[in-house]
Amino acid sequence: MMKKFFLLTLCMMLAVSLNKNDKIQAMPSKRLADFSNPKRTYLTYLYAVKQNDLELAKQCWIFSEENTDSILDVLVGTWVTHHYFNEIVVSKFHEKGKQFIRGDCTDTAIDRTIERVEDSSTTISGNRAELMIAWQKGDGFPVEVFHYTPDEPIIFRKVNDKWKIDANEMTGLKDGSSEAIFFDPCGIGALMRSEKNILEELIQELKEDRITTPEALEKAWKHKVNELMKMKQSLDCIEKPHL
Repeated sequence: MMKKFFLLTLCMMLAVSLNKNDKIQAMPSKRLADFSNPKRTYLTYLYAVKQNDLELAKQCWIFSEENTDSILDVLVGTWVTHHYFNEIVVSKFHEKGKQFIRGDCTDTAIDRTIERVEDSSTTISGNRAELMIAWQKGDGFPVEVFHYTPDEPIIFRKVNDKWKIDANEMTGLKDGSSEAIFFDPCGIGALMRSEKNILEELIQELKEDRITTPEALEKAWKHKVNELMKMKQSLDCIEKPHL
């Protein structure tokens, strides 16, 4: 899962048991936290991303090891930052800003995923659960949806009677040294952190009117990504990714 997931992330940077019939009513667009079953947890996560609420989004995940908040800041925060960047750039440049957005992190894409989750099936075995999202034909491409995982379930773990997305299972980081592996200079986490940092820099420059035109944004974006790629190449990371 991680290889496919993060190769897609890199490409995007370079390109500028409940049964299936047990539907959940749509939740209101406000801060909420419902971890009573895997579907509710995932819906809470989707709404948190849509609200740019990193803290609530992180609450939807569980990591076994201590001192792994930095991993969730990146693993979860990247998606929240993409969504927030989309809002900022479209608000500032309107139709011309749409060329810069990440299509799977828009409100529309998240809303589609919410619809798919409501029609999805959950398999529960003890404190472990799998949510197989009911994707439809065309989802992923050309139909934009959030966090498209066509052949793999979202895995959950029950902790203190709350269902959380299992970050250990979803990332494969289970050996007790997750932070060092995740943030290895040539690893996936380092790439995601760099991507998140670039977006946050661009957001700040847009909000402070240091970037005032789509052309200036494109120039700044390309410069930052090119600098990142040079750094990765200097570490021999592009041809030999660790994950």
